[in-house]
Amino acid sequence: MKRYFLLFATNLLIVIVLSIIMAFLGIDSTSWFGFFILCLLFGMGGALINLQLSIWFAKKFHGVKVINNQSEKLHDKQDFVLKRTNELCRKVGLSSTQVGIYESQEVNAFATGPSKSKSLIAYSTGLLNHMSEDEIEGVIAHEIAHIESGDMMTMTLLQGLMNAFVMFAARALATVIDNYLDDEDTGFGGLGVWGYWILVWVLEVLFMILAYMLISWFSRKREYAADKYSADLVGKNKMIAALNSLKNIGDVKVSKKNERDSLVFSKISNTKKLYFFETHPDLDDRINNLNSNIL
Repeated sequence: MKRYFLLFATNLLIVIVLSIIMAFLGIDSTSWFGFFILCLLFGMGGALINLQLSIWFAKKFHGVKVINNQSEKLHDKQDFVLKRTNELCRKVGLSSTQVGIYESQEVNAFATGPSKSKSLIAYSTGLLNHMSEDEIEGVIAHEIAHIESGDMMTMTLLQGLMNAFVMFAARALATVIDNYLDDEDTGFGGLGVWGYWILVWVLEVLFMILAYMLISWFSRKREYAADKYSADLVGKNKMIAALNSLKNIGDVKVSKKNERDSLVFSKISNTKKLYFFETHPDLDDRINNLNSNIL
């Protein structure tokens, strides 16, 4: 609940600040051009601010604890994941990536952060408990791929554009329909205030579904690319072993207490079953893709 309130407050502040800036610049936010600019700035501004705060969100709401060489009482797997992540990051020129652990039965890991120089890779305790070192190494390289390729920023920009599209397109189409139905000859006065806003809401939901399908499609492409990057960095066998491990482990039941909504990017896998809404390809498809060396 606190996270949603913070997101709402952040976006509300963006709208207020942008409205003041537009007024200062003489841009009429009530015109179609002005409203388009407002939607674009709102969509991109909100997404970029959330990205800037993503590491803080991961620590605050995912419970990620950063570990380093000064951390005390690290278990063997925690020590391995810290050292190997740092080694591989240095190998590809990522010297400032933080390493974190979070408590979860879920067998997963994620990368987040606004840039290569300000990034975080976090691993669940479930992953450390269920995977071998070779399998974990494949996961480490996969997450490094997302940082090295700038996937967090790319996905954020795409999300921002889609937010702007949904906001603008829904209101533009609702206005066109309202004007079409406002016929002086027949005396029909259009949709009315309530009808207009209900239509806007319905159109936003429909456009949001389409936008999410596009974002999910692009995300799946980036997962294939990250798998290939990992295979090149640490060896194909280790990445395939990691994917096979995820496949064999299956869906780990997570209690409501341990479930957390995510503002992070680039998890190693997900559990959705609706293909067009999946951010990750099927594990078998990813394994076959690596075996065939086709992106």
